[in-house]
Amino acid sequence: MFVYLLTNAINGKYYVGKTVSKNLNRYLSVKRWAARHRKGYPMPVVRAMAKHGIENFFVDVLAIPENAEELDNLERIWIILLDSRNPKLGYNVLPGGDTGRLGLPCSDEAKQKIGIANKGRKPVGHTRTEAHRQQLRDRMRGNRIGKKITA
Repeated sequence: MFVYLLTNAINGKYYVGKTVSKNLNRYLSVKRWAARHRKGYPMPVVRAMAKHGIENFFVDVLAIPENAEELDNLERIWIILLDSRNPKLGYNVLPGGDTGRLGLPCSDEAKQKIGIANKGRKPVGHTRTEAHRQQLRDRMRGNRIGKKITA
């Protein structure tokens, strides 16, 4: 578990983050990959990495907590101490801790868009009927992909 600081060498802005991963570099490789490949990523720090270049961001470990509660508390404390939610100083959007993006409320407009996007989708526990399974079997019959073809 780590509480870490990502610092932009170009403009001096920083991001306080946390991870329960044992390997911080491996965890951050996900953010680096997103900066290289996913345009319009919602995290400001990842958008900044894409804009300024991954090589211009440096990592410092702020704390190595013993448990999840301490991890959340230390992240909150560092965000407050460094004032990293201030857009002029840092990239943090949320106060830290266990809030995460799931804690943010949706506007009515966003809820309507989600409802429209999900209209007609099968529920998570949906199982295929026997007729549907037969249709899939018929479609796959004659498929040569994955079979060894000798000439």
